[in-house]
Amino acid sequence: MKYVVVYEKTETGYSAYAPDLAGCATTGATLDLTAKNMREAMLSHVRLMRSRGEPIPEPTAVATDQITIWEEPLVLKYQSGEEIRRGDRVLFHREPAEVEFVVNELTGDEGFDGYMFEYGGGVVIREANDPNTVFIDTESLPDTEDLEFVSRASATG
Repeated sequence: MKYVVVYEKTETGYSAYAPDLAGCATTGATLDLTAKNMREAMLSHVRLMRSRGEPIPEPTAVATDQITIWEEPLVLKYQSGEEIRRGDRVLFHREPAEVEFVVNELTGDEGFDGYMFEYGGGVVIREANDPNTVFIDTESLPDTEDLEFVSRASATG
């Protein structure tokens, strides 16, 4: 059986519960750990119910789309106060890099929207000599001394 699980951000990590399994809940420092803990909690919960001869409830909760609450895009800034924009040339750990994406609003792209829901947005950086990207979340940006604005690509029209 598949049960809906609700995850909530807390001050210390995440919590989760299954609406159809009364009293079945858990916490974790990360979303992945909370999901792992929840699977274990659900299995233990169902085993306990069976050992007591209690009926296992049928899933009735329905997962629905998430509802957007951001009315306007977030404005993300470098420590210097300059607004972060896609295409900005930057120094990241003193190495040339470029801002590949600014994740500051919901786009309908599941990957980027996941960053909005989990981290509240952020910036995707691509270093000049590295094919991989680095994500810096919104909360960490003000403390990121290793990201320095260099220049902005001029707009062409």
